[in-house]
Amino acid sequence: MRMYNSYMLEHKNPFGAIRTNTECTFSVRIPNDVYVNALQLMVCPWGDWNHPIREEPMPWKKLQQGENIFSCTISLQVPGVYGYCFRITKNGKTNLIKRNPRTNEGFYSYNLEGWHWKLTCYDANFRTPDFAKQGVMYQIFPDRFYKAKNGKTSIPDSIVYRQDWGEMPVYMPDENGIVRNNDFFGGNLKGIEEKLPYLKSLGVSNLYLMPIVESAENHGYSTANYEKVNPLLGDWDDFESLAKKAHQMGIHILLDGVFSHTGSESIYFNKSGKYPSLGAYQSTESPYFSWYTFDRRIPCGYRTWWGFDTLPELNKWSPKYQKYIFGDNGIIDLWFAKGADGLRLDVVDELPDEFLTPLAQKVKSYSDKVLYGEVWEDTVTKEGYGKRREYLLGKQLDSVMNYPFKNAILSYVRYGGIDGSEFYNTIMNILESYPKPAVDCLMNFLSTHDTIRAITALAGEELERKSNYVEERKEQARLDSLSKAQYRLGKKRLKIATMLQYFLPGIPCVYYGDEAGLMGYKDPFNRKCYPWGRRDKNLVNFYKKLGKIRKENPFLAEAEFAFLRVDTDICIWERKSKEHNMFIAVNRSGSKETIVIPEEYQKGKVMFTIKKCTKKNIETTLFLKKNKIELDAYDGIILCI
Repeated sequence: MRMYNSYMLEHKNPFGAIRTNTECTFSVRIPNDVYVNALQLMVCPWGDWNHPIREEPMPWKKLQQGENIFSCTISLQVPGVYGYCFRITKNGKTNLIKRNPRTNEGFYSYNLEGWHWKLTCYDANFRTPDFAKQGVMYQIFPDRFYKAKNGKTSIPDSIVYRQDWGEMPVYMPDENGIVRNNDFFGGNLKGIEEKLPYLKSLGVSNLYLMPIVESAENHGYSTANYEKVNPLLGDWDDFESLAKKAHQMGIHILLDGVFSHTGSESIYFNKSGKYPSLGAYQSTESPYFSWYTFDRRIPCGYRTWWGFDTLPELNKWSPKYQKYIFGDNGIIDLWFAKGADGLRLDVVDELPDEFLTPLAQKVKSYSDKVLYGEVWEDTVTKEGYGKRREYLLGKQLDSVMNYPFKNAILSYVRYGGIDGSEFYNTIMNILESYPKPAVDCLMNFLSTHDTIRAITALAGEELERKSNYVEERKEQARLDSLSKAQYRLGKKRLKIATMLQYFLPGIPCVYYGDEAGLMGYKDPFNRKCYPWGRRDKNLVNFYKKLGKIRKENPFLAEAEFAFLRVDTDICIWERKSKEHNMFIAVNRSGSKETIVIPEEYQKGKVMFTIKKCTKKNIETTLFLKKNKIELDAYDGIILCI
């Protein structure tokens, strides 16, 4: 008997997060042979289980199939994340109906603390840009993507300019024990512009560029000057040209906003006196002195980002710094004027509300810009600065990088799990607790510059923890290239993972080179050059096919989602709108599996199968044995009606 399951509309309607002042109905089912004296819905702030803010009576509604149904309808006026459970008095005794975290279903408990169902309430006016929901996103590390010969690059003396495109980045510390990240391969903005037709062929509609402004390090996260493009990449004219041509091709561009720290070698801090202006490190008279926090108790004398003395932490409460970033004619205005369509905020959990909220207001003052944040955990329950963060409640971010999906997909495809329940529950928890406007533009990726390349994560050796990072890097270098057998297996698994990535809610985000078979463990092995001339053409073609399906089916941007089957080997789900239905099934196992095709799809068009992903058109007839088909090992199928 199922008393309550928040994933089911007969128990909670509507599904998922709700807007303020929107009605939500809760229905609990109790067996007819249990005498219920009273039933109440109890709502409390998430994590504050002993302080219900609302207790709503749930009167008896009807008897159905041997179960008494008790229901109530409420609305909430204040955006926030709430927990709820039910208090039941039966046969004269009172206890609670709470959530089983493995099944999401109700069980009896006498303790108010512990597992509750989650209810997110977000601002009724929360909307997200349509362009952020459509097609495919593509993430580029500009120095490692493509080197155009006509790029306007200037080479500072402090860097190592590599002439061996595609070789291993420097991964060991120098003779002084320092990892300088100062080897550049010469990728530039003109190179990205030259490759726009290739990106378009992948179905790319949104291009996310890692930091392009001046920095002493190749990754760009140690900002030297927010107002100047890194001269190794080009200049603002190059960026404006890239943005103009991208827009002509229907591609939007997102820039990386690194506002939690700068580099010590920056015009603002100027630790070594590289710049002629007066930096904060040099004098209290510097116009940037209030941007940083100096403290003699810290070994280097100033507050740093995670202990790196090359990354002085910014004082996000400084009115002068805030004005510089998001005041009138500030950095955000500059970047948008140059052609950027949105921002991805680095380590957004280190930006307090006093900084993030007005920054978001600045972005939202433009009607056509998008704001993403880097959050690695469940975003709606994230805490920081002594309180629950409000990223997705309508006044801050549009959406986030979807690490929970990445982890769930890669783990499921590689290991399966006992019954697929961990994968199922992770996906459903995010879809249930994130606001629909944010879900529709979730950045769904399998790899990033901070994580192991997907194909390596799916088939590479599992690394043992080493005593220090030098030993870890030596081990990662030794195992960097997959064997032929590992690569074949990884490629099969990657195709399964990519189908999940492309057709779950949100927008798929491809990390440059994943579609070409690029391998590698963590930084810097996941940041190698794009393998032009050595691409896995079969894999590239696979991504092109999926990108074409995303482009030709814009209903996927906001389509409803439902799992039809999830177990150790098989995952089946559907996406639906008023006009279109899509059925997707994947077999992550190494053997054939039989799947049932629902009646409404039995005469549907076969839009795609992994096994028949060639340049030729696939067969559109579905050969059924009764209502079933055999799905080959590591195969997937898409049907559409």
